[in-house]
Amino acid sequence: MCMAYYIVLDIDNPGFSTYVNGAAIAEAADDLDSIAYRLSLPDLDDFLSLSRMEVGKILEDESPLSDIEEHWFNPAEGIVFFERLIKYLQHNPYAFKNVQAVLAELSEYQKVLYKAFQINAKWHLSLDFWIYSTCKQSPELLPVV
Repeated sequence: MCMAYYIVLDIDNPGFSTYVNGAAIAEAADDLDSIAYRLSLPDLDDFLSLSRMEVGKILEDESPLSDIEEHWFNPAEGIVFFERLIKYLQHNPYAFKNVQAVLAELSEYQKVLYKAFQINAKWHLSLDFWIYSTCKQSPELLPVV
């Protein structure tokens, strides 16, 4: 099973694409969490939130779950978080394999959050899962939000 992190905004049609592949970040999530810990930052999953419908789909239940609350974040929090990770990785380009792909995705996340900030949108990360013979970054398999 493969997975990818993607950005969800609280505005359905923000006027720009929020698509970022997110597979490289998901693959490096443990490494990024270790770096975040060293930098006294939250974990990547601290920005993760799922809607009731998403949880229902994961649990293969068609009805929304009433006790699930989606959490939203100010774009500035994410911009600062991703900037700190980017700076660390720029100074430590061999911190783990695939650093360049992770840096590219982190930069794309920042661009989305800068645009979200401009329209006063809130955000959170969500996860996509898919089954594929290999977990290579494959944008056609990921959702376009």
